[in-house]
Amino acid sequence: MTILDILSENECENIEIETKDTFEEFKTNTEKDFYKGGQVTWWNFYLSERPCCLPFIKRDKYEALHNLITPTEGYTSPCVIIHLFHHPGCGGTTLAMHVLWNLRCKFRCAILKNTTVQNSEIAVQVTHLLTCGKEKQLSYSPVLLLVDNWEDVEDLQRCILSAANEKKKPETLMVIILNCERLQIPAVNSRNSRLDNVFIINKLSTKEQSFFEMKLKELKGHHEKPETFYAFMIMTNNFSEKYIENLVRNTLKDLDTSRKERQLFSLLALLNTYVNGSYMALSLCDEFVGIRNALWGKETLEDKMNPYSTLLILFNIEEHGTYQAVWFLHQMIASNCLKVLTGKHKLQLGEITTNLLHCLFEATAEGDVQFF
Repeated sequence: MTILDILSENECENIEIETKDTFEEFKTNTEKDFYKGGQVTWWNFYLSERPCCLPFIKRDKYEALHNLITPTEGYTSPCVIIHLFHHPGCGGTTLAMHVLWNLRCKFRCAILKNTTVQNSEIAVQVTHLLTCGKEKQLSYSPVLLLVDNWEDVEDLQRCILSAANEKKKPETLMVIILNCERLQIPAVNSRNSRLDNVFIINKLSTKEQSFFEMKLKELKGHHEKPETFYAFMIMTNNFSEKYIENLVRNTLKDLDTSRKERQLFSLLALLNTYVNGSYMALSLCDEFVGIRNALWGKETLEDKMNPYSTLLILFNIEEHGTYQAVWFLHQMIASNCLKVLTGKHKLQLGEITTNLLHCLFEATAEGDVQFF
């Protein structure tokens, strides 16, 4: 099941890293990467359950989403879709994964990790996950499949139903597709949707704000300068535009508009503002700013882009192999940077777009097209 990231019942348990002297460092870095703006991992949930740690922050809509998924007895179809509509950067995918984490003993949970495969291929692997090891049983544990902004989720549903019908007892199969969809007006999409759904927006309730304030106090006890965990601080400040404007203004005050680093920064700002979930391959970024032999460690993109690198983050992409990619810590930071670049520094969107197209052309010519 190579296209699925399967969440085991005993995920992260009895892993060798816990017995090593470097475990505390691993724990600290895992927490830092997430709260800085990186993608949440199963380790973040697991580590939050250890003694003397605050529980992972449970958003207000957690119970609503959990209750939509369970119990499964009320569903009349062996495959249903539940939408989670959310603003970019407000924690929608994290909320979905939190629900998966706590349901991993009742469901066979998985995340679709390859975005280039056909729905028919996904359906084959999902039905295999349903029945794997239980072919001779009369009933199966339901599958909870998380997909992110899937282009045609209803076609995926049809493909899974078709694959289920090939089984001898399709009525005993149950698949729930949880589709996370980033939108600018999630509340409106929620009202207009004919399918079961939950939505969250870039605004915290009073209860949620108190949870984030408590978490900030905990982070201050374990990390140096947690105020630089900007994605977390944006939420702690309840997505304050003023906070983001001050952060961007202070970071870009000495921006040199003549350098290649500025061009790369503007490309990433443009992409992350207008294309949800966009990124560029690290290798392409290195080449763009003139870094050679990056694997030797003589020069890194972080060093080259400093101080603007504080607004960017590296993460791993599992697609046609594993490689590193770069994106902004938060979509609201990217859009505010773009305003500064086009306002104070007089850059034209057309100029930035032209540079992006040249970058795409060169990447295509060299066979490296996986950059966003």
